[in-house]
Amino acid sequence: MKVLPRKTHARIAALWLALSLVTNFCLRVPYWDIPLSRDEGSYLTSAWMRLHGGRYYTDFIDFKPPGSVPLLAAGLKGFGETDRGIRIFMALWMALSLALIWAVARRLLRSIRSATIASLAAGAWTAHPHLFGFSIMLEPLLLLPIMTAAWLVLDDARRAALPARMEWFLAGLCLGYACWIKQSAVFWIPAVLIPALAYRPAAGKSRQMANLLWCACAMAAVSAAWIRFLDVAGDLGAFHFFAFKIADEYGRFIRWSLSLQTGLEQSWRMVRELPILALFPAAVLAVLLSP
Repeated sequence: MKVLPRKTHARIAALWLALSLVTNFCLRVPYWDIPLSRDEGSYLTSAWMRLHGGRYYTDFIDFKPPGSVPLLAAGLKGFGETDRGIRIFMALWMALSLALIWAVARRLLRSIRSATIASLAAGAWTAHPHLFGFSIMLEPLLLLPIMTAAWLVLDDARRAALPARMEWFLAGLCLGYACWIKQSAVFWIPAVLIPALAYRPAAGKSRQMANLLWCACAMAAVSAAWIRFLDVAGDLGAFHFFAFKIADEYGRFIRWSLSLQTGLEQSWRMVRELPILALFPAAVLAVLLSP
């Protein structure tokens, strides 16, 4: 079997990554100027008010943790306080997220083709505006910190740029912040950490436990920083009331009755309204048939 030179291999990898990102961008173009939905408007209003000195859970009310607010405020600041500007910000955010999905899949599967297909699949299924697309929702914001954490903990110890404990600590910061974007991110923590422990079994149980401890300390540090910030600002009580008490009572009433129906309806709407999805199987076929 012919072994490609290192530079040639890197160029091929970059080419397939570029194919994945361009295809996924094309899937989202039809929805570039779609009007903001109710939830998108709510999140952006919170970010805009925070950008202009508003207080969390006092001047703007939400049932979610406050982690998304500074991210969206940075998007408004950097790309303009318009619908188009924030969608450009989310386009770049999703591009970085899909690039990390590609990188994580390549590390796990050790195959450029498999990584490209994984990124194409993630991009195609999330292209519809009711799912991810360029939408200003919390789920797309979760992707980048979660996939960054996965990329860090799946690093090969033999070629790691940072000490293992530092990589796990940084991964903990990413996972901890993701939980402050949306509470459901907590379910992603075992999905990231368990494969990482299986990926490097040679590290030994004591070292793996030490890595997990570094990760847990980082997650706790993120929560402590947010709680301290809200407490100093006088918003901690309001945060507990709106993000936990009210949200839990509201969620228990509608969660199970609507979640399955909504998921099926959105999946059907995506298939029906997105004929450009033909780009996805065409791109996958090109990957599989490539030399």
